[in-house]
Amino acid sequence: AWGRVFSCDDGGRVSCLSLETGEMQSQEAKAHDSLCMSIAVSRGINGSARELISGGCDCQVKVWDCVASNRPPKLLKSFRVTPAPSDSSTPQLCNPPHVLSIACSSRLIACGLGDGRLLLWGKRN
Repeated sequence: AWGRVFSCDDGGRVSCLSLETGEMQSQEAKAHDSLCMSIAVSRGINGSARELISGGCDCQVKVWDCVASNRPPKLLKSFRVTPAPSDSSTPQLCNPPHVLSIACSSRLIACGLGDGRLLLWGKRN
């Protein structure tokens, strides 16, 4: 099997393309309420895609089951990122915590946010 490639777009959609056929296998019509900025794939022990993690300008991180290639990814979890607490020395004026980048391992999800923070989540099976 040639595998799959996942993508996201400015319509908030998450898509899966078959490398073997070159055809779209599935598409989540509206994964995010605004731009989907980043995705990452968490791999299983055998190297196959297990979970897809997406993040966007709606300040949400979503974890999708992407094991089955013949159906759209199934939403497993959703997290809303909240603004950082403000203190008088560093007021946050205009950068909301949009999710700009995502990296993951089998145990950890890391998200780079538009307000300059890096958030880490431990994954549990």
